[in-house]
Amino acid sequence: MVWQAAQVKEGEPDQHFMCAYSDDAKTWTKAIRMPIGKQRGAIPWAPVLRLSGETLTLFFAESSTCMKPGGGVAAIDGADIPRWAPGGDIRFATTRDGFRWSKRVELLTQSYNTGIPKVIANPAIQISQGDHKGTLILPYWEEVPRMSTKREGCPSPDATPSAGALISKDNGRTWKPSESSLTDSETWLIEGTMAELSNSSVLHLFRTSVGEIYKSLSHDGGRTWTKASSTGLPNPNSKIHLLRLADGRLALAYNHDRKYRANLYVAISEDDGENWHLAAIVEKGSESSMYAYPTMVEDECKLYVAYSIMTRRDWKEIQERTAHEPNGGGIYVAEIDLVSGILRGEEAILLNPAPENIEVVEEEMGLSNGSAIAL
Repeated sequence: MVWQAAQVKEGEPDQHFMCAYSDDAKTWTKAIRMPIGKQRGAIPWAPVLRLSGETLTLFFAESSTCMKPGGGVAAIDGADIPRWAPGGDIRFATTRDGFRWSKRVELLTQSYNTGIPKVIANPAIQISQGDHKGTLILPYWEEVPRMSTKREGCPSPDATPSAGALISKDNGRTWKPSESSLTDSETWLIEGTMAELSNSSVLHLFRTSVGEIYKSLSHDGGRTWTKASSTGLPNPNSKIHLLRLADGRLALAYNHDRKYRANLYVAISEDDGENWHLAAIVEKGSESSMYAYPTMVEDECKLYVAYSIMTRRDWKEIQERTAHEPNGGGIYVAEIDLVSGILRGEEAILLNPAPENIEVVEEEMGLSNGSAIAL
């Protein structure tokens, strides 16, 4: 397990990766600082793991040019600390034992496409059939820093961000961006997650700021994408994770709520994402707690869901830098039995009925401590 950590706020100069090890996903070693190097004067974001044979690959983004000025109330400790904008260059490193890592390799520079920082959040997929068999696809997006004026090393505040994919046809040795990218005038399309469908097309789902999960399709191995549209599933501006199970069904971990990061569900689709049914309730929540950043791994008959917990009280104190103790949350792993632990019958309610009027939700920026797990 690998996650992003900082003493107080994301983006501050002390941000780094932490990791822990487990043989069974139930007992874990003490967390240690991730044993990979970093560029001087830079910080890493959004660790994503991929296990292929005996090689474990860590994908991540790294900020090195775009820093936001300090802000906030001057009387609050640390209000004037500058913070790095999310994302930058996309890189990777590999290991065969989980401890000794290769040199870091650059996949995509921030300078590509007008210099907007690039970010990732979910694992790459590899197409298993059809004309594009073997193609690796890694979802990424561009995120424009929230600043009122242009700063050196940063894109213009009015730049247009987009979502896309990195594609490799040689098992990860070289990568190229997709030919088309996705934009939407009403929302951002971020923290994309992908799965191969039964006809070898690729489904791409997105976190949005308009209260619903959006989707796009590629029929040519990730090269081009259809216009993004709603799935009918709620989304409180929070990360999701899509996974194709060994039996061909799709699993989706997400917050079933339009406003709060509550109700962390796992949903199952048996028709390539057209309809979703409740399969498991990982956490029931309320507006007082946040359950976020799920990442799933299937291991034989088990489905593991890694996610973070934080109370809104802790979150408020951190934003104001008034907390003097660690928050009461942390990173958790839920285990779901795919044979006997999946809801069936009347319990497996339909989660995305015909759409009604959608209430637009105000953007809520949560703690981006995305977790990555490889078993």
